[in-house]
Amino acid sequence: NESKSSFKPDGPYSNISSRINLLDNQIVIASGGTISYNDPDVRNVGYYHFDGQKWNYPEYFKTSGIAFNITDAIINPAKPTEIFFSNYVFTGFKGIYNMENNEMKNFYTFPNDHILYNRPLGITTDDKNNIICSLSMMQNTASSGFAYFDISTNSFKIKILAPSGGAAKPLSKDGTLYIPSPYAGDGGLIMYDYSNNSISSNNNKSIKLNKSNNLPVNGVVCSTIDKNDNLWIGTRQGLRILSNPKSAMNEETPQTDPIIIEQNGLGEELFRDAEILQIAVDTGNQKWVSIGGGGVFYISPSGEQTYKHFTKSNSPLPTDTVTDIQIDNKTGKVYFVTLDGVMVYQGDVADVTENFGDVLVYPNPIIYAQYKGNVYLKGLAEKTNIRITDAAGNVVHSAVARGGYYEWNLNNQKGSRVASGIYFVLMTN
Repeated sequence: NESKSSFKPDGPYSNISSRINLLDNQIVIASGGTISYNDPDVRNVGYYHFDGQKWNYPEYFKTSGIAFNITDAIINPAKPTEIFFSNYVFTGFKGIYNMENNEMKNFYTFPNDHILYNRPLGITTDDKNNIICSLSMMQNTASSGFAYFDISTNSFKIKILAPSGGAAKPLSKDGTLYIPSPYAGDGGLIMYDYSNNSISSNNNKSIKLNKSNNLPVNGVVCSTIDKNDNLWIGTRQGLRILSNPKSAMNEETPQTDPIIIEQNGLGEELFRDAEILQIAVDTGNQKWVSIGGGGVFYISPSGEQTYKHFTKSNSPLPTDTVTDIQIDNKTGKVYFVTLDGVMVYQGDVADVTENFGDVLVYPNPIIYAQYKGNVYLKGLAEKTNIRITDAAGNVVHSAVARGGYYEWNLNNQKGSRVASGIYFVLMTN
């Protein structure tokens, strides 16, 4: 127009993204990363924060003159106005920062620090609201461990756990901390049980899983715990499962297992030789698995069935490398993070409980000449018995759905397609 005014929608400061953290209606996105899981990839961009109403980009990132490589950022669940973020650079500004209302509050370095050591890679919180950051190359050693925030001294204290040159984003569940180490040489998955003591106690036990525990390689990139308390481990060359990990810590050499699926009548290892970047679990225990250069797979709770495969060619994903996946369990939205932006997919599973939600069967009606897909049921209880009958009451299909969601391929129990007509879906929990 004549005034040359421009209008643009509210959004993050930049597309460059690597990690995402959700808390209630807030979002914070980190922008940094590493090169070959080792050196910092300094992109000189800060974090982006959606406060529930608008996107914010702190002025500190524009005016401080500091080189930023923000490997992770999280909202403090004990004080949602605070954001902690880790900055991994080879300068004196490496460490953990704390913002309050997106204004600079504190900068934390580590005891006996050095620009090459105590590299902060990822941040998590536990059920006690501890702020925990994974560290590699600790204290002039090729060991990994973590830093934890000590409220009494307003400082981060460190704990070295195991020889392991690298570290990735940690996970804490039921008093056990899991720290992936992606290095191929001396990597693995560090497990640290602090459920019976303070997080810093010397009485806590730790082990490291590697190839001797049936991992395909020593380099572990990510891990997560599913609804059945199985540990899913993503490595640089495949996927492994460890059942009941807390008990496994007491075994001499606990063994992980691959997932075997049937392909053309033959057994094949799921995601064999694939680089697993991230694994997320929704409230229905379905898994969302990101493969380096291979998009995202949405798979069944056991991993034996693939529901959907998202790629750049069949979806709005800007790239086939998704660095992080987070799920908003209240809404079912799935966030895909890439270096070229963040995409959101409206999933079918949200807030699954022992009771039914808003049950929906769709599409309905079906015109077969126009639609060749499945019928979808969502809003189910976490375990639902399903019976589908014709108008005369004859059962044509039965199933047990777990996870609040089910797909029917319109076949009867003999495997033949049902005739046109009216069908009833009967469901009990």
